[in-house]
Amino acid sequence: MSETRQELTEYQRAAAVARFVEVGDVSLVSMGAELLVPKARALGADEARLAFDKKTSFEFDEETRSLTVNVKLIFNVKGAFHQKAHGKEKRSDTAEQDLLRIACAFRLEYAFNVKGGPPADERDSFFAAFANVNGMFNAWPYVRELVHSTVARMGLPPMILPVYRVASETPRKVESPKAKAVAGK
Repeated sequence: MSETRQELTEYQRAAAVARFVEVGDVSLVSMGAELLVPKARALGADEARLAFDKKTSFEFDEETRSLTVNVKLIFNVKGAFHQKAHGKEKRSDTAEQDLLRIACAFRLEYAFNVKGGPPADERDSFFAAFANVNGMFNAWPYVRELVHSTVARMGLPPMILPVYRVASETPRKVESPKAKAVAGK
């Protein structure tokens, strides 16, 4: 009778690597931002919805025992504009438009402080899980600052990204620029 090995989750694989690494450097590799509509239009949105796509990858150097994680993100902000009929907003007649796009890439360098590590035949799956979970989590504070300051430099109310939650990557609502201006924020 053969022994069946229990399959590890992505989080368990990431945790197995995280115990043996120390972050050494975090660098911005690329960045681009584009206001897709006139500023007045962006400020006039009744609601704004933030969504993002991410891609992570890794490289491991056996000789130097260094693990490099690459994190690429694209943020899209869509604005909702409610149609008004006879002075009343009609939520069912909402037009949505792309307002803003920010793309960035970060490189995180880790020292891998253990000989051996994950089994050679499974190493890629452990490092990929680490890149996807811990790499994103470690990069997120830098991403938050970048988005916040970039949006402010575009003359829009600063956008504060939420805390990164590993288990939740669904589109999030953000306060609209119009609502912030009205509220005096």
